Amino acid sequence: ADGLRNPVGIACTPDGRILATEGGMEERGSRPIAAAPDNLWEIQNGGFYGWPDFASGVSVTDARYRLPGHPLPRKLRVKTPSVAGTPVALFPSGSGVGRLDCSLTESFGFAGEAFVA
Repeated sequence: ADGLRNPVGIACTPDGRILATEGGMEERGSRPIAAAPDNLWEIQNGGFYGWPDFASGVSVTDARYRLPGHPLPRKLRVKTPSVAGTPVALFPSGSGVGRLDCSLTESFGFAGEAFVA
């Protein structure tokens, strides 16, 4: 996999899928990106997840990512692969997603579901 900006947590589901939490882009630096959500992705072998030109599968050139008082962000790569779908879940910008784990048994409950800190 490629194009994950800040993968914080990685876990396998009971059926063998790989999930990763990712901290979204930030409203600071030389190319601030406004209101970029944090994400939960299902990782595919060889998948591209957007960094540095897409936030949550949407181009950073989309008006929603323009920080007031700054120019519209521009893409940095000349050629960008297609993004591997959309996130499984979006969290509000700045949520600070952390690690995650999946319930593996019915004895705990919620078997197969992910829990994100």
